[in-house]
Amino acid sequence: MNAKYEHVKTEFIGEGNKAYARLNMMNAGIIENPVNPFTGKLINNNEKTKHPQLVTSSQHWQTETNCGTTFDTSDGHWFSVHDDIFKEENWKQLD
Repeated sequence: MNAKYEHVKTEFIGEGNKAYARLNMMNAGIIENPVNPFTGKLINNNEKTKHPQLVTSSQHWQTETNCGTTFDTSDGHWFSVHDDIFKEENWKQLD
């Protein structure tokens, strides 16, 4: 899949897997002014750049062992990252 599409991104997902395409429906304009049905807030990318993002190194990611809504991150560390995630100086360990 070598064609270039504005709102479709092709990704390699590992050996033995078929390539797949992901459609960004929000940016493609398929859904105008998308709103979160639970909060009523507009869905956009503002929160991704508004402030540093929080990241954990916890290995407890399984929802089955975390009640589905709350994660036990006691085995990992917390970090904040802003702007370019590939620049070490943009990362800060919080704990």
